[in-house]
Amino acid sequence: MHLLKGLVVAGLLLPCVARTQPADLPQPTTLEQEVSLPARIDALDVQGLWRTERGVVERELPWRVGAVVSAEQCQEGLAKLWNMGLFSRVSSDLVRRGGQTVAVLHVEERWTLNPLISFAVLVQRNAKPGEQSSWWSLGAEDTNVLGQYLDVAAAYEQFNQFSGGKAWLHDPRWLGRRLDALVQWEYLVRPRVGFADRRMLLRSELSGLLDGDRVKIGARLDLMRDHFFDAGDTPPMLPPDGKTALLDLGLRMGRVDVVRLRQVGQSLEVRSGVGLSALSDAPGQVHSQAWLQGLGYWAPGERWNLAARVQGGHQSANTPAHLQYFLGGLYEIRGVRDSYLRADRFGLANLEARYTAADWTWLAILPTAFVDMVVARDAERGWTGLVSAGGGVRLLVPRFVRTGLRIDLAAPMAGMPCTSAGLMGTCVGMSLGVYQFF
Repeated sequence: MHLLKGLVVAGLLLPCVARTQPADLPQPTTLEQEVSLPARIDALDVQGLWRTERGVVERELPWRVGAVVSAEQCQEGLAKLWNMGLFSRVSSDLVRRGGQTVAVLHVEERWTLNPLISFAVLVQRNAKPGEQSSWWSLGAEDTNVLGQYLDVAAAYEQFNQFSGGKAWLHDPRWLGRRLDALVQWEYLVRPRVGFADRRMLLRSELSGLLDGDRVKIGARLDLMRDHFFDAGDTPPMLPPDGKTALLDLGLRMGRVDVVRLRQVGQSLEVRSGVGLSALSDAPGQVHSQAWLQGLGYWAPGERWNLAARVQGGHQSANTPAHLQYFLGGLYEIRGVRDSYLRADRFGLANLEARYTAADWTWLAILPTAFVDMVVARDAERGWTGLVSAGGGVRLLVPRFVRTGLRIDLAAPMAGMPCTSAGLMGTCVGMSLGVYQFF
């Protein structure tokens, strides 16, 4: 944790006591004089807001007007403003103005109402030459509704010929406190190995943020109704329809800080859940699961961003087939179809390197290289491994929240036979989506 603070203070966040704000942001008058920290803050001047309410900014700061503020508290406040994702630039000054010590915050707001557009073309398992699996999604999201830092979204999705949709309401500061609340609804189809699952899901989640957001603890409740049918792309193995209630408790330690295009920091998240499933051909049964994820981000130099993710999961032997872990090209192993592996336990690693080739006001270009690896106990083949590698590019719009085009080309390097060789004799899968690391 001290290493994280040192990296942030030393390199990525702008110093609180120096005039280092960008030239296109308002500059203080010549009558103002710089003040060193620690110092008592008599007033706060927030410059650059046009949509976000001033109280939203004040709420993020770990100090209040009238308090004595240290350099560490000032840097912590800048980190929290960056991590909101609402601003493309954040800096600060501490000046004497009219006999008062004034903290001046300079921010540049992003546009937060954005389209949600994703598309993927993935290699099918046991596919004949020329066969592919396609997925696309279209919707809209606003992460700053009414300038209150509320996240609302809705999207239509089509997987092969199957339609669905999802919507959510997310309040990262519920009741004005550091409580993260989410309500989400989904009605989606996912082609699995041996069947397709049309799932209705209602999710509610509440977490509390502690220790400067370095600790997050909370609970999640999923209510699911699953109906299964033959998708026609793998030998059918239809489970009985079912209803499930799954209660999941989670703890995250560490924090990942965002500064414009790059991220830095480490975190470890552990989740443990217990579920009750009622199947159409069997009485209700209780099952359990455990899951963990470690994230690490480093920003060497001025343009590189390195990232690593590790995941692991374990489920009890009586977990219904449709609730097991499904691993594939949408989120875990690029270059293969979604749900390529079905497992009750797995270990996963993703490594990625990005380089900021260009960073302008309205466009940033980041070439990317990555490797994805998984070891899992597959329901059909027992323990198996899969490795894929590839490259891509991120075309981002810094002035827009979570907006940009992610283009990846990946090929399985081990664990998956290539039945329809493409580029250089490999089965290359392409995915297009929104800005994300993995």
